[in-house]
Amino acid sequence: VEEAALSENQRKHTEMTATETALLQQLEELRKERKLTKTALSDFSNLQDCYVRGIILGKRNPTVATIYALCETLYHLRTGSIGQKLKLIEIFISLALVLS
Repeated sequence: VEEAALSENQRKHTEMTATETALLQQLEELRKERKLTKTALSDFSNLQDCYVRGIILGKRNPTVATIYALCETLYHLRTGSIGQKLKLIEIFISLALVLS
């Protein structure tokens, strides 16, 4: 029974990681669409460059506050369409739910 519970927890963790990765990939695509370098995104978000690069590469686990900072930066810089802004809000909410 314990082994079954452990494998169930591992499966859920893997799914969450896949979800996080997919959502972070969407953030990366929006960064590229706005023609921002990773360094510029880091600077405008008041985050360390190596930390943001680690998040984008899936090597760091961001907090909800970090995701908020990244989404807020992308939301305000180079104002995009309403659809892009709604996409950022959707990504933030999805990641916040996954991370909490």
